[in-house]
Amino acid sequence: MTALSFDGLDIREAAAASGSGIFFDLVSGYNEPASVRGVDSVIPGADGRVFRSRVRDARRIILKGYVTGTSASDFQANMAALFGVMNPVNDPADLIISDSYLGTGGSPTIACRFLNAVGDDPENGPKFQRWTIELESVVPEWS
Repeated sequence: MTALSFDGLDIREAAAASGSGIFFDLVSGYNEPASVRGVDSVIPGADGRVFRSRVRDARRIILKGYVTGTSASDFQANMAALFGVMNPVNDPADLIISDSYLGTGGSPTIACRFLNAVGDDPENGPKFQRWTIELESVVPEWS
């Protein structure tokens, strides 16, 4: 079982440590609370605010890791695989954590949409690049 996957792609490949693959860690968005939507009302001339209900809305999920390859073409194939699923025009997809990764029990899953990716300069010819990826859940809680 893969430790961390998005849209069916293993994004924590053991093979990445030996030179070719995609390897990311979930650094934010599992234990943090979901954001909320809703606003309080301000009444001119009155002290304070009138509170209104708030509902859980979404989670900001941050992944940090790297893509590597044994050659430039292998690296580019891994980049294409990653950004084939990490695409802002794609429908939301499931981010799945295996119980062995965070000790969560079961396989927590949350539907997310890709928002952004920021990469460092490619290294080693280019055959290695670090990335920070931002996802946003379309549901407030992991199931």
